Amino acid sequence: MKVHKQRVRGNRRRGATTVEFAMTVPLLFLFFLAQVEFSRANMVRHALKTGCYEGCRAGIALGTTEEDVEAAARETLNAAGLSHYQIELSPATITPSTKEVRVRITAPIDGNTWVSPLFLSGVVLESSMSMERELIDQTIF
Repeated sequence: MKVHKQRVRGNRRRGATTVEFAMTVPLLFLFFLAQVEFSRANMVRHALKTGCYEGCRAGIALGTTEEDVEAAARETLNAAGLSHYQIELSPATITPSTKEVRVRITAPIDGNTWVSPLFLSGVVLESSMSMERELIDQTIF
């Protein structure tokens, strides 16, 4: 008789695990996709900072041109897997008398994510950096 009660009790709960699973899985997937999206956004943010740094670093050396600055920044951004970005250089033309180089990079999250953005759609990340150029004091020579 006890065996019969256990079977009846088990039959009443037969679909509970399936229902619980069906209710919690969408929430788990939502958290997982949010984690992937925010992690990629953080990776893009760090790539922009590194691209600005490398661009400025290339631009402060004597004899470099704006093409050298953009090439150094692009190399870093392409290594991080970014495909949509815009590099702005100030001043637009580097001359021997240029005292400071500023690099500003903007990138939309929409074009640089691994999954379709749910939380950061339309967000544009930006980073900028400036460095003083290495100038030789002509009065010494």
